[in-house]
Amino acid sequence: MFLVAGTGRCGTRAICDALDRFTDHCVRHEPEPRLLAEAWRAHQGRWRWTPTYLRRLAGFRRADGAPIGESVRCAPLLLDITRVAPRCRVVVPFREPDAYLRSAWGRGVMRRGDEWDRMRILPTEAAGRAPVDQVLFHYAEVNRILADTTARLGPRSLVVEVGELDAVADAIVGFVGATVTDRAAMADFLATRPNAGPVDGWDAEPLPVPAADARAAAAAVYERLRDAAG
Repeated sequence: MFLVAGTGRCGTRAICDALDRFTDHCVRHEPEPRLLAEAWRAHQGRWRWTPTYLRRLAGFRRADGAPIGESVRCAPLLLDITRVAPRCRVVVPFREPDAYLRSAWGRGVMRRGDEWDRMRILPTEAAGRAPVDQVLFHYAEVNRILADTTARLGPRSLVVEVGELDAVADAIVGFVGATVTDRAAMADFLATRPNAGPVDGWDAEPLPVPAADARAAAAAVYERLRDAAG
């Protein structure tokens, strides 16, 4: 079993779909329940052991060692999951901060007011800030947690910068020991960059200039991930 964990807007849907279609692994993109609330509570230092979370942990325990994978958006819970599933591997894809910001802004991140926004993992300094700053603080905080987690997991983790999606998929395939069933078809599928681009007119509002401290926080963790990726 493996998990693809990140901030979102890193090609994870396309990568999961490609691995599911064109390898011998069953791979799901952010299946329900997503554990957004439990991850938010864990980050806040609050009680997180809901019945839903306990059922998911039991499922991870049963799946440990199976040829399956899924993408998740619950960085604060990864150490819990890898404790109950000790053979689980964790893949962390990441993008350069400005590219992430443009993509997230085009999707209305921190402006939609939905469950995703209400449960965003944010540092304390993001409270009351402009949405554009909160997007970068979210990037910085989630990736900080992921960098800390992969440092603890060591060889059970793979940190990979997202450029060409087929190269990222190949890196994951090698890391988790999957077998590609149709490499040309997988490359063609990923070349279309499915799920890329803005939706629902959220890109109509011009992207504001982020504050210097938000940019600095994102840049610092980006460099840390680049070092981890080698």
